[in-house]
Order: sequence, then structure tokens, then C-alpha cells
Amino acid sequence: MRRICYFVLCLIMILNCFIPAFAVETGLRKVVVLDPGHGGDDPGAEGNGFFEKDLNWDITNFCKAELEKFGITVFLSREEGENPSLSARAKVAKEKDADVLVSIHNNSFTNNTAKGTEVYHSVKSSKRFYNLAEDVLDNFVSDMGTTSRGVKTRYGSSGTDDYYGIIRNCDRPAILVECVFISNPNDVSKIADAKGREKAGKAIAHGILEQYGIDWTIEPTSEITTETTKETTTETTGEITDEITEENIAKEMTFEDLTTENWYYPYVQKVFEKGLIKGYFENGKWLLKPENNATRIESVIFVLKHLGINEKDFSEFEVSFEDFSENQKWAENYIKAAYKLGIMKGEMRDDKLYLNGDKGITRGEFFAMMARALMISDNDESYDESYKEIDFSKFSDKEEMKKLPWFESEFKYLIYNNIVEGSDGRFEPNNNIKRCEIIKMLAVS
Repeated sequence: MRRICYFVLCLIMILNCFIPAFAVETGLRKVVVLDPGHGGDDPGAEGNGFFEKDLNWDITNFCKAELEKFGITVFLSREEGENPSLSARAKVAKEKDADVLVSIHNNSFTNNTAKGTEVYHSVKSSKRFYNLAEDVLDNFVSDMGTTSRGVKTRYGSSGTDDYYGIIRNCDRPAILVECVFISNPNDVSKIADAKGREKAGKAIAHGILEQYGIDWTIEPTSEITTETTKETTTETTGEITDEITEENIAKEMTFEDLTTENWYYPYVQKVFEKGLIKGYFENGKWLLKPENNATRIESVIFVLKHLGINEKDFSEFEVSFEDFSENQKWAENYIKAAYKLGIMKGEMRDDKLYLNGDKGITRGEFFAMMARALMISDNDESYDESYKEIDFSKFSDKEEMKKLPWFESEFKYLIYNNIVEGSDGRFEPNNNIKRCEIIKMLAVS
């Protein structure tokens, strides 16, 4: 029995080594915050004619460029010449909802023979984030020819928490990279020029990319996409077909949180085969998260893909949302397309236009969005008169519906076309809509 238990424990430990550190939603953003150590009035370490802050800044920006080349969204914790507090830097990772924060530094010691590269992670980290630190270290040592000083943790004076403030203050995975010793002339010579710093930045990026499961040895195409859609086409017309076989589903649609017992299973089949959903990849498993509330940006993308609209056609269109942020840049063309087409109108407050992109969307808001999209697709306004006398008596919350601005047009359009039926005699326009509910609408419309 002991041998069996020991074998199982070893197997779990081995498998854990191969699980990527980050939970990644395919088709949506992958976000990293890079922290160039020191800056502004804090030069960091000095040695052999170099200031640490300058080396950190250059290496960080080369790292950023390499990550972005592979489709990663990257934010910096500070601007050039600034020196925010460690807590302010860590806060950036929280505000941007980053998968990880990587703080980039260079080392120094009174004895100028000290050399090598080391990477710190939190004393509270799991094995998976040790793997991140190890991947960054291994890539750096291999590419730069430095000496490995290992993956490390360091306790602060309390004996229970991290020594490094950037790690201690961060509410998500964080590592700190000490690239070389600038006090050692041989070590610092490896990053003495722009070419060396670029190589160092790329090495760190490659370690991060490995934890996303991205093969950085294959040069990306000039145009990165974070989602691969798969369409079933007819040989003669190239149009999307609804034909689905059990063999195809068994091979492709393997969501851990979806079974044939779910009421929305047949709708997922249809929408999945049209390439409208791919799901989330977490801990080596594909998840659909059908019961999660959809965000406004997710909803926009669902609808535009359903209509077959090419969002790139709207890249030159200009629209300014007061709350549009860099971490939504990945969806910018979708947002432009939806606004230009009148599918999504945003919210006016104090004469300013707001997107509210990462917030949940209510059933009423999504129904209105979907109706506008289908009206565009139909290119027909003849329905106006025919649905005016629709009977809403079957909805017990019809008075709530009538209070909303979309009642007279969008709601009636959906009901007239049998796209929306309500739930147990209720329309529930003010409740947040779930991903599975959107999937059903996409399947039947």
C-alpha cells in the first residue's frame, strides 16, 4: 500500500511539472505586467560605468517587444524616468488583471567576482510558479551564457513573508529576475550594448512564453491572432453548414464542464462547429464556463462572429470611449465595428461615452444588441407593422420590459422571430446574461 501511495504521489508531482502556470482563455487576452526595477531618482546598483535602472529599462522593453510579437498583452509598471512605490507597481498587475508580474533587475556585490543569474519567486508560491521562475532562469542562462545561481525564495524579517516588496505586495504570481552582476566586468559585458540587452530581454520573454504553452522557436506570422476558429464548409459554396457528426464532436468539443445532460449541449454543438466559441484553457483542461456571466466585450465578439463581420474592416474608424484601456486593445476593432454598425451604443454619462467593456451585460442589453445585429443582417424594415400587436401577457415581468428603451423595437423583433422565449414566463431583462444563454441565441438565430 505504501508503494502505491508513493507511486501516485510521485506521478502527481511529475504531472504538475508540465502544467502551465497561467490559466489562459483562448481567443481572449493573455496579460503580463513587466516591472523595470528602480528608475527616476533611484539609480539602483552602480558599477563599471552602468546604472542599474538604465539596464533594467532597456531589457524590460526588449522583453515587452518579444512578448507582444507572440500576441501577449504587456503593460509596464512605470514610465521612463519614474520611480513609483513597490505597492504602486504591484497594483498595476491587479488593475490590469495580469496573469503574472515579472520584475527585472541586475545584481551587485562588494566582491567583483560575484557573478550569475538568479530568479526569485514567492515563499508562498506553488510548484507551478517555481516552474515559471525555472523556465525564465534556464532560458536566460542558456541564451546569455551566464552562471546559474538557481531559483530562490527569500524571507523577510517577519520570517513568514517575502523579503522583496514587489513580490510581497503583489496579489498574483510574481517573480524577480536578477540578470547579471553589474559589479563584475565580465558579467555586465554581456548586456553592455543594445544587442546584449535585446538578447537578455528575449531570453526572459521566452521563459514566460513557455508557461503559456507558446513555442517561441517558431517565428509567428506577421499577424498574431489569439484564437483559431474552425469552420465546417460545403465544398461547392464555401458557406458555413450546420452539419455536425458525432465523430467530429467527440474529437473536437471536449469541454470538461459540459455533458450531454446539460440543456444547452445541442446549442453548444452547433455554435462550436461554426467556430464561434473555443473556450478557456486552464490547468491542462478545456472549459466552456457556460454558467459564467458574459461581459460586454465577449458579447460583442460573439455577435460579430455570428454575422461573419470582419472586424479588421473597421480598423480606421475612430471612436473614443472614456473608459477604454490598454488591456482592451486586443478587442479594439471589434468594438469599433459594433459601434459603427449601431450594434453597441455605449453609455453616455456627463456628456462622455463609456464602454463598460469588462462588466457583465444584462439580458435586456444583450437582447437589444442581438436584435440590432439581426436587423442589419436581414436588411429589412418591413417587420415594423407586423409585430406591433405582439401579446406580452405570457411574461409576468412585462412591466419591467416596458420601462426599457429597447421594448418597442428590439424586444418585439426577437419575440416576433421566435428568437427569445423567456424563462418560466419571465423575460428577466435586468438579470445578467450567461454564456450558455448567448450560445442558445446564436444557435437558433
